[in-house]
Amino acid sequence: MDKKKKYLIGIIVSFAVAFALIPLAMLLTGNKAFGEYTAADRAVFFGFCGAEGVAITVALIFTGEYTRAKRNGQPPAPPPLSAQEAVLRKRGLALLGVSFATAVLLFTIGVLAGKHWENWDRKTMYVITISFCAVPPLFYLLSYLLCKRFAKSLDKMRVDEVQRFLLSQKEAGVETARKNLAFLKKWRILTGAYAVLLALLGAAIAVCGGWCADTAIQVLFVLYANALFLAALARIRFHIPTAFMEDDRSYVQKQDYPHLYAMAERAARESGCETPVRISFITDGNIGVGDLGTTISLQIDALLLSILSEQELASILNHEFVHVAISKENKEDAYANWLRCGKPRHAHSRFTDPLFAYPDSIYDFRYYLYRIAVSVTQEATADLAMVRGCDKSVAGSALLKTYYADRYEYEFGTYDLPPFYESPTPAPDVLRSKIEDFLRRAAVRAEVWNALIPKQILAQNATHPTLKMRLDALGVKEYRALPGTGSEPFEQERNKAVSYLDQLILDARAENYEKLREIYYIKPLARVEAWEAAGKPLDMQEYRDTVTDLENLGSYAEAETLCERAIRELPDSASHFAYFTRGRQRLHRYEESGLDDLYHAIANNENYVNEALDEIGKFCCITGNQAELERYRGRAVELLQKEKDEHSQINMLRRGDRLSAEHLPDGALEDVLAYIRTIDNGEIRRIYLVRKTVTETYFTSAFVVRFTEDSDPDAQRSILHKIFLYLDTVSDWQYSLFDYREVEKVRIEDVPGSLVYEKQA
Repeated sequence: MDKKKKYLIGIIVSFAVAFALIPLAMLLTGNKAFGEYTAADRAVFFGFCGAEGVAITVALIFTGEYTRAKRNGQPPAPPPLSAQEAVLRKRGLALLGVSFATAVLLFTIGVLAGKHWENWDRKTMYVITISFCAVPPLFYLLSYLLCKRFAKSLDKMRVDEVQRFLLSQKEAGVETARKNLAFLKKWRILTGAYAVLLALLGAAIAVCGGWCADTAIQVLFVLYANALFLAALARIRFHIPTAFMEDDRSYVQKQDYPHLYAMAERAARESGCETPVRISFITDGNIGVGDLGTTISLQIDALLLSILSEQELASILNHEFVHVAISKENKEDAYANWLRCGKPRHAHSRFTDPLFAYPDSIYDFRYYLYRIAVSVTQEATADLAMVRGCDKSVAGSALLKTYYADRYEYEFGTYDLPPFYESPTPAPDVLRSKIEDFLRRAAVRAEVWNALIPKQILAQNATHPTLKMRLDALGVKEYRALPGTGSEPFEQERNKAVSYLDQLILDARAENYEKLREIYYIKPLARVEAWEAAGKPLDMQEYRDTVTDLENLGSYAEAETLCERAIRELPDSASHFAYFTRGRQRLHRYEESGLDDLYHAIANNENYVNEALDEIGKFCCITGNQAELERYRGRAVELLQKEKDEHSQINMLRRGDRLSAEHLPDGALEDVLAYIRTIDNGEIRRIYLVRKTVTETYFTSAFVVRFTEDSDPDAQRSILHKIFLYLDTVSDWQYSLFDYREVEKVRIEDVPGSLVYEKQA
């Protein structure tokens, strides 16, 4: 029996038990009024309340699992809860217990009150209770409708309107930030008042339900009140858990790195922050802080730690802890962080959270606008703290080195590298080798990178000033990186940190190194060697995978050469990927010729629009190409609007889409099906084809593949990948491809003539 059937049976059984408990409780208590219960009757009643809550909770859990299983086919076993999730679940479970106990207590009070005032009209109490019960569903519906309206209003905005609006938020700066901050404070208070209102409704329902209780079925009022209490109590803002730090080995202890901790604590203290600090060493970021309320998480990139001097690191720490100090004074930062990662989780979250969907959505949006308005100015304020206790040349050198690290990452992959998984065993010094590679590249590229500094343009979506703006504000005119030296304890601890991270990387890779080596080295090498032995043929469906294999082997130059062959020798419909790949490589070498390649790719294949535009915009800002940037911004608006109105619609099938029978050009369907038969291997059960009309002049031919029940998931992914490559290169006809499980609710089989292939028995 598959998991979907098991979950469905679990749902049916759980709800059946929940309903069966009601007449059972009535039978065991003799269907007496609550006020007439004996001690044994009360024990039965409260046992019934607990069992009813458990049965409904189990039913809801099974419902969620069934929904996921139906959406994803046969999902793998869920991963174990992280320490962070476990804390949030424990909080949710505690709140569930408190809310249920409160509901039962108030229900009992209502029963006793009803017994004391027996002459009170019970029909009136029923009307009052039902009236209270009707209010939360109205809130639920209102929240849903307002969310839909809000999302629709944003979706209706044209791309140029969105860009102008966001730019106006940044340009208005302080004034916009002040207005948004005032709104956020009021909205947070109103949301809290709304939570209190839900709790009061829960209390009223519990008391009134108890007052008019005359049979065990009235326990449903307890469960209803429990849900409202739970929704309200879940808005209590506990501190964000820090349990993840105990699981995350990148966090190191103070006794192991006393000097670095002392530097961090000094910077925090001088910035006016007394919250304890925990240091984490990372390999793929920068230097940043996160205020978790009871703890400050300080993440330090190992590459930067290796190249910064002790004074330079202290300068950057001064900068980062000013951000913490600013955040400490702003309750909205703490509330926004709590909304993202601090809310307790429980079995009923998916049913209680929607009550706050609209207020939380509005808060998230206005907080986003607030951050846009203050990001650049707050960074400039934090920069001024960098010269605290050091010369401005030290702060300038620190900023310059972080800029060098960014340029190094930008250029990574534009030159050949040794294959990452070439060694039969995991290398013990991956991080140290990267640091050495950076130092070699920086030695020969520093002049090129320095020449770009005065050219850099502030992007419209930038959160930081340009490096030149930051250096000018500090009074630094000379672009000079100082030696990365420090005291003996500093040198020892940063060397120790690199060795420690190398060991963490080694431990992580050792767990599945053979499998990863098979995927990213052995198989790519075998395929490339077979391709070379065959004379390096150029196949329009397979060359993309060959390019990927060459890049996995570190042969970026040969991968680009293959793309150039594809551009010269293949039909244009098959060379869009080649244009995109070559264009991206050229831009990352600061070659303007890459612009034409990317524009060609996005003009002919919508799959590359978003990524290519991002690459073009970034290149223009880095190189200071103002003329091209203006041209790009005009074209980007047009392309993004088309992407929103048309291209984004072809990658989804939903109920209500304009679907009809499709008739491809002569021979096209036969060619597609003939190709699919060569790769099917009996894994495909049915194939459907429909036309989805997006606008009167734009449509897509959508293929929907339904695999057999016992089909291998890896085989499914491989087949879908090959079909996608074929459809993407066979012609300029607009195709889309879907897995049947992802669009099952659309009922694609109901479109007349949609079935174009069926597996023979």
